[in-house]
Amino acid sequence: MTDPWTATASIVSIVSAALLGGVYLAFTSMVMPALKRTGSRDAAGVMNKINVAAEQPGFLSIFALGALSAVAVLLLNLPQLGETAALWRIAGAVLSLFGTLITMVHNVPRNRRLSAEPDFWPRFATEWSRSNLLRGLSSGLGAVFGVLGLL
Repeated sequence: MTDPWTATASIVSIVSAALLGGVYLAFTSMVMPALKRTGSRDAAGVMNKINVAAEQPGFLSIFALGALSAVAVLLLNLPQLGETAALWRIAGAVLSLFGTLITMVHNVPRNRRLSAEPDFWPRFATEWSRSNLLRGLSSGLGAVFGVLGLL
């Protein structure tokens, strides 16, 4: 049986990872293909506006809460490393944190560069989309593995 702290941290981490994974995968499947069919200048301008909107409290709260709760899941589950359920929860937290890491080291720097250099759009669209798909899959799988750890 999972203690209330571990269960709560796991649920928050799962929901956050699922929400973020959904946003990232929606960008991969709908937003970026639409922007790629737009002229480079216009696409860069719209993407820059999206990035400014993403850096508001609503989205940033989910992003930060997801990372913090995943760290809590890791710490709370380390003492139960021999238990299968704990291993699923740890795997889910690691995958969720991997999505966060990709965001910080790959996507955000490209967002900043696009803001400063709109002509960066063609390269941005390719590089950003690849890492965005990876962070979407990582976050989504993190949510799935977290759920398996609670079953």
